[in-house]
Amino acid sequence: MSDAILTLGNLHVSYGQVNAVRDVSITVPKGSLTALVGANGAGKTSILSAVSGLVRPKSGTTYWPTKRSSKPTSGSTDSSAPTSQQPPAVGAASFISTLAQGDPNLG
Repeated sequence: MSDAILTLGNLHVSYGQVNAVRDVSITVPKGSLTALVGANGAGKTSILSAVSGLVRPKSGTTYWPTKRSSKPTSGSTDSSAPTSQQPPAVGAASFISTLAQGDPNLG
């Protein structure tokens, strides 16, 4: 595990009675380019939410070189990035006006 930047062992995430992820084990080697792909409903967001601390796994372990946890705290402060499945609301706005929403100098 010393050259891995992230290791998940038998991760299990559930929402009430619904099992979103069961017994997922992943090792991400240092210096690698790693993608998490799958069909809709496969559990990609649930895995990332558990890794980032947004949801608490039912069982399993997450291992970072500086941190090991079997139950990440919900809303932990060391999360990499939030996950979301809601696309931004753009509507009929133009490309430039959409960009301007993120940069006040573009409007």
